[in-house]
Formats: sequence, structure tokens, C-alpha cells
Amino acid sequence: MIDALRSFGLSENEIKVYKAGLELGSSSVTRIAKRSGVYRTLTYEVLKSLAEQGLMISVVKEKKTYFEAAPPQKFVDLLQEKEKKVKEALPAMLALRQSVTEKPAVMFYEGKEGIKTVSEDVLAHTKELLGVSAKKAMKNLLKWYFPDFVERRVRAGIVRKKISTGYWIYGNKFAILNFHEKDPFAVVVESEEFAKVMRMTFELAWRGASR
Repeated sequence: MIDALRSFGLSENEIKVYKAGLELGSSSVTRIAKRSGVYRTLTYEVLKSLAEQGLMISVVKEKKTYFEAAPPQKFVDLLQEKEKKVKEALPAMLALRQSVTEKPAVMFYEGKEGIKTVSEDVLAHTKELLGVSAKKAMKNLLKWYFPDFVERRVRAGIVRKKISTGYWIYGNKFAILNFHEKDPFAVVVESEEFAKVMRMTFELAWRGASR
């Protein structure tokens, strides 16, 4: 029973006082405090809290206030009422969740190893690589790595459209790359919507250049 009352959300003192109320029936604050082991002054606050939740009933007899624990069925009634309210609010909550736009993740990679990390990410997660990249600059920066990367990209069947300087679009990511030997870095934005827009922009530019 104690675990059930805890799972309902009652505090330890609320459990003690409610249990005492069940055992005693209609009783004074003093008797409930003594039976529950909760300080009398604190018992008033606990009884008030239980009454607000509908779990304790106050009764006035001969100008004296007595308290009775609500029937245990009340817990079931309250749970059913909460479930009904949640179900009624569910469509609105789902609508709010769906209206939240995706928050992009932005990652920064420094140095040659950073460029390599992004290159390996391309090989691992896509079959198409769109982009504008400085092939010569990348080859100069990564003399030993670049030929191996190209060979593995071709072997993996990753289709490549290219022009000449600075960004890649692959999977749900958009990468800006700086191949300058003194300060190489890459910034990767991971966002399905953003990558989709950039891919559409690239395709439009590609078709325009082809004409």
C-alpha cells in the first residue's frame, strides 16, 4: 500500500497521515498526529494538502473539526480524471511539438585532422556528395590523405558534383571548409531542413551553369 501511495505522488508525511485517517475513521487532529507520528503543527499542513487533493474530508461536529480519510476508490477516480484531461489536451500538445522547428547542431573542426574527420564522415554516411571545393588546395594540404580519400570515395560509389572552392552538402549536413595551409578548418551544420534547402540551391545553380 505504501508503495502505491508513493507512486501516486504523496509525500511520506501525507502517506502517514492518510493511513492514520483510514485506521481511525473520523478523528481530531490530535489523534491523527499521535497515530501517524507526525508533529501536531505539521499535521495541520498535511491535512490541508490532502484535503486540497480530495483525499481528506473535514467534518464539524459540536463545534469541533474532525477529519476523515476519503475512500481509497478516490485514488482511482482522480487517476481517471487526470487521464481524461491529458487525453483531451493531447492533440494540442502534439500540435505544439510538431510546430517546433529542428534545432541545427553546429560543429567546428580545426586543422588538418579536422578536415580529415569531415572527409571520413562523408565516406561513412552518404552516397552523394554535392559541393564546391578547392581540389588543388585540398591536395596540397593533405598530400598523402587526399589521393586515398578520392580512391575510397569512388570505390564507395559516392557521386560527386564539383566546381571549384569551399563547401560540401551530404546527407543531412552542410560543411564549410577552409583548406588554407596556415589555418585549415571545417564548420559542419547538421540539419535536415537546412541541408535540403542548400541542396536545392546547389541543384538550381548547377542546372543554370550547365546551360
